[in-house]
Amino acid sequence: IGVDHIYEACGLHEVRKQQAADIGTQIHDWSERYIKHKLNVKGYDFPEMPDSNAVQIGVAAFMDWEREHKVKFVSSERVVYSKKHDYIGKMDIEAKIDGDLCLIDLKSSNGLYNTVNMQTAAYVRADEEESGREYTGRWAIRLSKESEEEYMARMKLKNEKSMRKGKEAREIPPYQVFEAKYLDAEEGSMDRDYKGFLHAKALFEWNKATDYFLNGK
Repeated sequence: IGVDHIYEACGLHEVRKQQAADIGTQIHDWSERYIKHKLNVKGYDFPEMPDSNAVQIGVAAFMDWEREHKVKFVSSERVVYSKKHDYIGKMDIEAKIDGDLCLIDLKSSNGLYNTVNMQTAAYVRADEEESGREYTGRWAIRLSKESEEEYMARMKLKNEKSMRKGKEAREIPPYQVFEAKYLDAEEGSMDRDYKGFLHAKALFEWNKATDYFLNGK
């Protein structure tokens, strides 16, 4: 069973449409080519800078984060498998960050949703089971799918809907084309998130086995 299938079934908030055109996907694609170049993967030269100003800002922010945390890339898009719990997934990036072995997950989205915690914990535990290595933590990097103008318009509309329901308008947070979040600042969060993943996996499998509309039983 695939981690991504469980992740999506647990409530992936963003529908994957127009991926080739959105800002976050372009930054994501550039970053993957850049990492493969640094890892000396055959056929990957240093990628050209994108034409879009918003994408350039995101790319620059990614490289600034890389320098700030002394990131040393170890692998890119490596498949991991848990024999114990029978699931498979693909890690975006494995790297030494400030000297510690970490997983980095890139997300082209308008928010870092809670399911990212489960997904990344599943990847880490599968690789630890396979390789015997121990990870220090996980990073989630969000690359915005929308421009600043689109973001402001969406947030204003959201406030207008809330006000029509009698709620107060919320202060709109500053636009971020790049957001990096360390997921293991809280002690025990890795174990908590992995337990959540295993529960979600069990529910996914139960639903698949019992839902009439899925299996015709």
